[in-house]
Amino acid sequence: MTNVRVRSSRARSAKDLIHEKAEAQPKAKKPKTIESESAEVNRRIQRLKVFVAEAPALAKKRDEALRNYVPPMDAPVRKKKGVIKVKRVPLQKAQMARRRSIRLALEFLVLALITAAILGWLNQHFRFFL
Repeated sequence: MTNVRVRSSRARSAKDLIHEKAEAQPKAKKPKTIESESAEVNRRIQRLKVFVAEAPALAKKRDEALRNYVPPMDAPVRKKKGVIKVKRVPLQKAQMARRRSIRLALEFLVLALITAAILGWLNQHFRFFL
């Protein structure tokens, strides 16, 4: 099966397309006067001056906030070589992994017992040991 382009169920007419283009175009804005542009530039300059004047105080506040910061309990633990990430595993996934490991251990135990039983049976007939 190949990917085939499917036409839309509604055919568009040229009038629809022109109407959509007209709606999508932004409306023309009124030209700004020199006075309004000048006032806007002055407001921006004033805001920047205030921000520059407050920058040292803001930096000091940020440093104090970071100084009093206690990382969350599940934060990465730093070791000598690199960072070990703490993996948070959903409970259901952890239970499935635990069941899988128990099942593999039981499977190993059963195979070891079967192997021992077969070796014991063969030893009775062919006297490999003792």
